[in-house]
Amino acid sequence: MAIAVSVDWAANFALIEVSRPGSPVSGFGSIMFYFPAISVISIAFVYGFLPETKNRSVAEITELFERQAAGDRRASTMKGANATAA
Repeated sequence: MAIAVSVDWAANFALIEVSRPGSPVSGFGSIMFYFPAISVISIAFVYGFLPETKNRSVAEITELFERQAAGDRRASTMKGANATAA
């Protein structure tokens, strides 16, 4: 949670600095470039680092995150019952 809040504050600060009057990169067009860029970076992060949890029980999800925390990179690719058998 602390990382998420820190990223939020950094993004707010960057947006305010870029969009303030008198800034050489200010303007509606430049701001509209940053929002999609941040969205693409966020999508890449979610796709690359967060496992799929659809159709899994709470116990399977807990085990998945415990394996990931222990450093097992295969944990994000395991499916359903295979997550408990492996």
